[in-house]
This record gives sequence, structure tokens and C-alpha cells, in this order.
Amino acid sequence: MGRPSLPRFSSDRAWRATARPCTWPTPRTTRFGRSTSSPAGSRQWQGLALIGGHLYVADADVSAVRDIDLGARVVSTLVGEDLFVFGDQDGEGNTVRLQHPLGITARNGVLYLADSYNNNKIKRLDPRQRAVTTWPGSGAAGRSDGPPASAAFREPGGVCAGVGGLYIADTNNHRIALADWRSGEVRTVIGD
Repeated sequence: MGRPSLPRFSSDRAWRATARPCTWPTPRTTRFGRSTSSPAGSRQWQGLALIGGHLYVADADVSAVRDIDLGARVVSTLVGEDLFVFGDQDGEGNTVRLQHPLGITARNGVLYLADSYNNNKIKRLDPRQRAVTTWPGSGAAGRSDGPPASAAFREPGGVCAGVGGLYIADTNNHRIALADWRSGEVRTVIGD
């Protein structure tokens, strides 16, 4: 059996991978979908966000967030474990559980995720610490504006960092909501 390898990426096209030998991945780089040596095991890359030389990817089906270091041309997993390991757990590193994150955006070095399906929340991810916290969303499927802990979404699908707040595509409520950067207060911007 040969030496394990990870796909390497060209700096301008992250989706075109070619396998080249490299050292065995660290614990942060061992799980990619059902494969332990290749992010080709990733299931459904959805949203993209760029911070410096890192391209972050919401990998929806395996409920993970990938970090593509464009300079080193290496893919690692920030949070998330595998196709059948999902849930709703804030925390750091391998303890974090998401469920089908779709949208991802960046602001001031922090990532924001639309954690969809049963979670119905927006999550904040510090990529340096691999730390995830809920911001905003009660987790109950519904539709309500208000403070971050009581705001409700129904499968949010996209996020966009704006000047005054985070825009949220609240998919199954057919609305765009805005979470204020300072207070986290959510209000409907578009949609009845």
C-alpha cells in the first residue's frame, strides 16, 4: 500500500484537484467525508468565503467546514467529522456538530454559517481557534424577529456580511433577515 496523499489544488481553481504525495495528515486533516486521505470524499461543497490566503468551504452533506490553504495547497477540516456525524453542538474542534451548513461568509477574520436543516441557526466560527458559537437563532423552526436567542429561522440557506449586519436568506420563510452586528437583533428586511 502506498504512502497516503491529499489532493493539491491550483491557486486559482480549488475544485480541480490532483493527487500528489504529502505527509500523513494531522488530526485536523484526517476526515473528509467517508475518506481518510482525500477531500474528494467531501460530499457537497456549497458556500465559499475567503480570508487572506484561506478559502473556507461549507461542506453541506458531511456537516463540516473545510479550510483550503491556497498558499500551501492543502485542505483540512476545521469542524465536522463525517457523513453520519451531525447535530447541534457549539464548542471547539472535534466536539462541534453542525447539520447541513449551506451558506458561509466572512467578516473581520470570523466566519458565519447558515446551519440549516434541524438546527435553524446562524453559527459564528473562529477559524484560528476552531470555535463555534450560535449567533443568532433559537433552534426552533419558525419565523420571528427579535433578540438573537429568540430569533427563529426555517432552514437558513445563505449569509452575507454587510456593513450594518449579517444578511440571512431564511429559505423556507421566503425572507431576507438582517442580524445587527452589535446587538444581534434580527429584523426582516425583505419578505412578508
